[in-house]
Amino acid sequence: MLGLSFVLLLQFGDHHPVAAQAAPAPATITTSLLPPGPVLVGESASVAANIGGVFRVPSSGEVSFFYCAPATVQPGLGCPQGAGTQVGPLQQISASGLHFSFATPLTEAGAHCFGVLLEKSIYTTTYFTDTTSACIAVQKVFAEIVTAATPTGTVDATSVIARDRATLTGALQTPTGTVRFFLCGPAQALGAQGCPAPAGTQIGAAIQLVAGTAESPSVDVSVAGLHCWRVEYGGDNAHQAATHTNTTSECFSLQIPPPPQPGDQIDVTLDANLDAQQDGDGIFYRASTPDGSVRIRVRDLPPEVTRLQLLFTPLRDAALAAVLDTLAPQDRSLVETATGIATAGEVLLFNADTGAKIDATIEVELAPLAVPDVRFLLWLVETPDGTLAPVEYTAALDGALRARFAFDLIFIILDLPAPQTELRTGLNTLVYTGPQMPADRAFPGGTGRGDGIEALWRFTGFGFEAFFPDVPSLANPTYRLYDPLFVTTTPGGAQMQQGLLAPVRRGVALTSGSNLVAYTGAGGGILNLVDPAVLARTQAVWVWRDSVGAWLGFFPSAPPGVSGITALALGDFVFLHASGPVTWDMR
Repeated sequence: MLGLSFVLLLQFGDHHPVAAQAAPAPATITTSLLPPGPVLVGESASVAANIGGVFRVPSSGEVSFFYCAPATVQPGLGCPQGAGTQVGPLQQISASGLHFSFATPLTEAGAHCFGVLLEKSIYTTTYFTDTTSACIAVQKVFAEIVTAATPTGTVDATSVIARDRATLTGALQTPTGTVRFFLCGPAQALGAQGCPAPAGTQIGAAIQLVAGTAESPSVDVSVAGLHCWRVEYGGDNAHQAATHTNTTSECFSLQIPPPPQPGDQIDVTLDANLDAQQDGDGIFYRASTPDGSVRIRVRDLPPEVTRLQLLFTPLRDAALAAVLDTLAPQDRSLVETATGIATAGEVLLFNADTGAKIDATIEVELAPLAVPDVRFLLWLVETPDGTLAPVEYTAALDGALRARFAFDLIFIILDLPAPQTELRTGLNTLVYTGPQMPADRAFPGGTGRGDGIEALWRFTGFGFEAFFPDVPSLANPTYRLYDPLFVTTTPGGAQMQQGLLAPVRRGVALTSGSNLVAYTGAGGGILNLVDPAVLARTQAVWVWRDSVGAWLGFFPSAPPGVSGITALALGDFVFLHASGPVTWDMR
């Protein structure tokens, strides 16, 4: 009886004879990459592992993923066990045996590899990696190089101090490393290419990037002709080496001017003690051309200046053409809109004892001039990158032009057409384009009784002030160039004549609180035209579109489709409530 029981028990315990007799074996692990590669620095990758074995997918066990950066990858092997960093937590084995690692950011170029570890299953502890299905190639990206050389365009001088600045940006991180600056002279610079490699003379040593920016040493250039810069970037772990040059922001042409023509320029030295004159606005110094067509007065002279050198040179022909060529397309279009250029010139101030430039206040008067209804004064100053940028637009007044501005300046006087503006019955918008004037004299022909104008309304920041042409004694506000005006007319509408509204680029100072300004740029998407610094100080931009007679809202942080308007057009009225003072570079 005992023998029978033993035999039965033995047969029952041997129900799975193969399993009972098999030796421990490793699992089978295959991998695939997501994405398969290659990828660029800054992108991410993960690995999928399919786990099985000679028997079946284990019913229990733990799966871990490991990642090796290029420095820890072993050539020909992949990510050796113990060398990688664990990616994500342990995963319990799934019924399908399919597992995915967490996505891993790949922040440098080279081979990046993964490993998979299976533990605590019916199989022996198994680790898998290889260089084909578990490794991915990561390639360097190109850095964007933006340069700002000083000067650019055409420079009329006997010599000029030149320098270049390079700013590099990357898709996900700021480039590091060094850049070298090269300057090509007239024998090397090519008008269609700039400063092609390997031409040019290296200026200084390699410059270390700081926050993605490097600036070359300054160099004194005194050879007439075309000069262009080239920037060579050495690359880093994430970015490829690159070379940058062009014919705009990297080139300038030195044009050594001939002596000024006698009789039409001013080149005088004024003594601060003997030549000072007094009027109601304080002390000034005055000089004029021999024919009296240009008179220049200087105020606010620094106290250390005892002798002032004042130089005025008219701009004609090639010199004027060179100035116009440096203007941005939008500003050049304003010149092209004009019916003619009345006159143009450059005013420079120097300390006659030291030769240093003087930052003072200049008042230019050009008279007598045969002025049509509208004449436009365009003031230009040189920006740090050497280009000429408009800083003020002033309409003509009473046949003469007077304005004040700090050194140094170029002025161009344009004759602009003055068309009749048709006003419909009811509410209209009008961007004022005349000189600073009281409302009752602001428009050619006036806005007197019987012309169909009921009232003009201007926003003051707290409300609207009104001017009623029929009763000018009630209020007579002074209008300034580009004031946005609401105009109401009597039945039948009206006409109003003023200077043509042409697209111009200008800086508009916004104050804390409510602002209503006229948009005078070339038009386009709001996100491209309104500076981020402005958008950061307002939750909404409201635009009065005269064609629909309503305010339309743009909300910078709202999802697409919520805003009622996304673009600006010339003549739009823009209302912003700013949380702090900021300047809008309107373009």
